[in-house]
Amino acid sequence: MGSLGYLVRRPNGRYSVRFQKADGRWTLESLGTSKAAEAKTKFELWKQEQLKKRFAGLHDVSPVKLKQLAGDHLVNVRRHQAQSWWEKQRHYIYRSDKDRPGSPKKILEWFGESRLSTDITANEIRDYIGYLRDRGLKAVTCNKILSCLKAMFRFAEERGYVVDAASPARRVKLLKSDSEVHDAFLTYEEYERLKTKAKGKRPGARSTLFGNRLEWLMLACNSGLRPGEQAMLEFSDVDLVHGFIHVQAKPDLGFHIKNYQDRYIPLPPEARAAISSMLAHRKPSRLAMEGGRRTDVDFVFHRPDGSAWGDLAKSMERLFESAGLNGESTRRRDRITLHSLRHTFASWLSIAGVPLRRIQELLGHKSIVTTERYSHLGANGQTPFYSELAKAVSKSFVITGVITPSSHHEANSLEVIEEFGGGAATRTPDLGIMRPSL
Repeated sequence: MGSLGYLVRRPNGRYSVRFQKADGRWTLESLGTSKAAEAKTKFELWKQEQLKKRFAGLHDVSPVKLKQLAGDHLVNVRRHQAQSWWEKQRHYIYRSDKDRPGSPKKILEWFGESRLSTDITANEIRDYIGYLRDRGLKAVTCNKILSCLKAMFRFAEERGYVVDAASPARRVKLLKSDSEVHDAFLTYEEYERLKTKAKGKRPGARSTLFGNRLEWLMLACNSGLRPGEQAMLEFSDVDLVHGFIHVQAKPDLGFHIKNYQDRYIPLPPEARAAISSMLAHRKPSRLAMEGGRRTDVDFVFHRPDGSAWGDLAKSMERLFESAGLNGESTRRRDRITLHSLRHTFASWLSIAGVPLRRIQELLGHKSIVTTERYSHLGANGQTPFYSELAKAVSKSFVITGVITPSSHHEANSLEVIEEFGGGAATRTPDLGIMRPSL
């Protein structure tokens, strides 16, 4: 390889590095010391830095400062992923006015905005996670921050800011999770009690308050939609004629599905009734978006101006409390939340004996392991409502595979799901019926 440079002592007794620049000229770089031992240590560090630069050059890497990497990464996240994930990552990376004074350092505060992307090591990342744990953060929170770092450095690999497949975050393992599993779900009796409460007029309700809690409850418990998916559901996603909901990404609205998996969900009677009821409140609108552009929307659940509702958790929690749920003695893991309505749908299906693989498809889980949390409930109930719900979602067929407009003619080759109770489906679906219609 040859010498990268020379450690030399200048006439004034101070040590420097003499090395040849890329243009062939020789130059001196001071090490800032007159002590031999310190100079040797600094010279070793200098050589390591030169080797890093040479290694990066061999792999066509162009390092950038962490501030630029973070900014570029967040732009990419906002363009291709869910708004909620972008907000969380921004919160992990930058300090804002909302952060309490003295709260743990953010990513850029810890590593330094001016550090180069190639300078960060796996041990530094481990030290940061250890610091967060020492400051009292739970392992599940530390894992979210670590996931943000991993995502940021995966993006750096794609852009050539670090060596491909060799980013430091790859070598840092997630901590063992200490999160509580929230498996609480509604019984049929509690569901009926909530429906009765939701029908009543809210005291002092204004037009700007969420007034469709009954329909939200009925749809969520009978479709398994995630709260974000239900909030962004439009009438164009619903086929009432053939009884399906199409859950799909909406990049123009900044909405992306978790795991990037489009899916079709059959409409049981209660879910169909909820959407039919919302037709009376239908209000197509044209929303102003970033950059001055406008887009047409037709949300099932919407504000008075036609825009989508924000976080409805508090509104629904007040409904739960009014029905006698979530008392003061209720443990945190046993509390009914907005997301518990999705658990309710899955739990009812499992109790009725629906196969876990089918439940996985309906919920949009990436792995069957996630769905196995419901396995202990299997075939443990005789409530007729559960059986009717299971029958409604299990006898319908679901298209598997990625469907694009250009692949319409390939519909006859798509696989279909077996009917509940045995026997394969006897007809191949025509994609024409899956196009939204009302």
